[in-house]
Amino acid sequence: MNMESKEKWIEETIDIVDALSPVEVPEGMDAKILARFSMKRQRMIEMSAISKWSIAASILLLIGINSYSVLHYSSEKEIKTGESNLLYTEYFSYINQ
Repeated sequence: MNMESKEKWIEETIDIVDALSPVEVPEGMDAKILARFSMKRQRMIEMSAISKWSIAASILLLIGINSYSVLHYSSEKEIKTGESNLLYTEYFSYINQ
């Protein structure tokens, strides 16, 4: 594409954009949208006591399982580290001789 055709294409594009007009919004549309947002904020979700206690027990159970797994993993890692050091010293004992 040479410069003249590029400039012509740019001018045509600008002319098309200038010919466009914004869409007219119907009257009262903004009030309807704002009313929907305000209705969503005011809605409350009711939960029974059984549901609340079930959720609390589930969270407590998850925390307990996570705590146990972290503690169990760290003690298991220490055991494996000792075993791997033993393997290392036995396997590479010829270097120290």
